[in-house]
Amino acid sequence: EDLLRRAQGVKIALIAFAADPHMINPLTDDMEAIRHLLPSLYTDLVYVQGSRLSPAFEMASHMLASEPGNNKSILVITDGGFEDASTITTARKLASKSIVIHTMGIGSTEGAPVKDAKGNFIKQNGALVISKLEAEKLKEVSKAGGGHYIKAHYSDRDSRVVLDQLAARAEAEQAKKH
Repeated sequence: EDLLRRAQGVKIALIAFAADPHMINPLTDDMEAIRHLLPSLYTDLVYVQGSRLSPAFEMASHMLASEPGNNKSILVITDGGFEDASTITTARKLASKSIVIHTMGIGSTEGAPVKDAKGNFIKQNGALVISKLEAEKLKEVSKAGGGHYIKAHYSDRDSRVVLDQLAARAEAEQAKKH
């Protein structure tokens, strides 16, 4: 919400990911369209549980390929609990295409059980699914993607950091043209 409220002149898409990525909203400057969809994002939207980030990166990359200019970024908002080993390789590949990857860590290092839309705890193979912040993994992804790691904050400080990074990159692109 904070990011959408503060984003001026920025196009944003929304991709949810689990075992597979899901396009929630394509690139748009209509922040109300995305804001309208946020309350419908629940863990039970996906049919195949898991957490693979590389396919979501690929989906985002295809979306960004059709956009003009070189100021393209991906913001991953997660606890870092993704499982695929190819994430770092994919992040480097996108960085080589001038797509910067920022990560925003949510949750705590102690962790907590994950609930579905009905308030029930999610289980996998009979055990509770525990979400723990894996900040070091997220820092590694953002480093490979040429971006920054940001810890989610209850204020809009995290959103300001992300948008400031986009603005700085846009200014650098403009300076190259002159």
